[in-house]
Amino acid sequence: GMRSRIVTNLLRMNGYNAIQVTGGFKRYMNDIVWKSLNETFPANYPPKFIVLFGNSGNGKTIILKELQKRGMPVIDLEGLAGHKGSLYGGVDTTPQSQKMFSIHLYHELEQFKDSPYIFVEGEANKIGNVFLPDFVYTKIMGDLKVDIKASIETRVKYTRAQYCTTGVALENLHEATACHVMVRNIGTEKVSMLRGMLDDEDFDGFVEWLLLNYYDLRYRHSKAGYSYEATVSSDDLEACCTELIDLYHSLIEQINANS
Repeated sequence: GMRSRIVTNLLRMNGYNAIQVTGGFKRYMNDIVWKSLNETFPANYPPKFIVLFGNSGNGKTIILKELQKRGMPVIDLEGLAGHKGSLYGGVDTTPQSQKMFSIHLYHELEQFKDSPYIFVEGEANKIGNVFLPDFVYTKIMGDLKVDIKASIETRVKYTRAQYCTTGVALENLHEATACHVMVRNIGTEKVSMLRGMLDDEDFDGFVEWLLLNYYDLRYRHSKAGYSYEATVSSDDLEACCTELIDLYHSLIEQINANS
């Protein structure tokens, strides 16, 4: 319509390469975003994923952000979803709708479609309230996996940096800890203990208990049978990222040697 045309012209006047899609936003979603995610990409999306797996708190999201800074092809699925992908995943975040998540994911996939490999984090097929396209989840489960390991001290440090940051985040932690899922899984006594740790600002104790007694027990079952391309420690973030970048380049060298 006229408003779209005016905005397109303004963008062009300011140096942007803007086009107006005939049919508007609905056509953009149907013919570009949904068609790409459900038909075009599943039929032919050459890049392989290098998928970071590992226990909660091992710094996988922090690693992805550092790899991104170093110019590596990275898709941060949790960042696009606005959710950290767990019971506490909504703490201090702004969850995205399925539509906005899909739009951002489409553009990320389009951006890296000519890259031989893309770093992602291992995720379930649902992150918060949004679902991954089937082909993305299939690639997460079927492409190259890296096991990220870290000491409990490092895991506590990384987790605190992500969750125990603001007053709003601490309120969210209280709410998530008292939810019916936690009561059902660990009982009212342990929920009260954890909330007491938050009240006392014993954040290290709170995080360590959850990692060792809640998350690790669940992750142990979910990763059974996985085969890993490499195992990398994240205790030293810089060394970890360097090792992953070296793996990326060695995989490309293997492709070149076999072509």
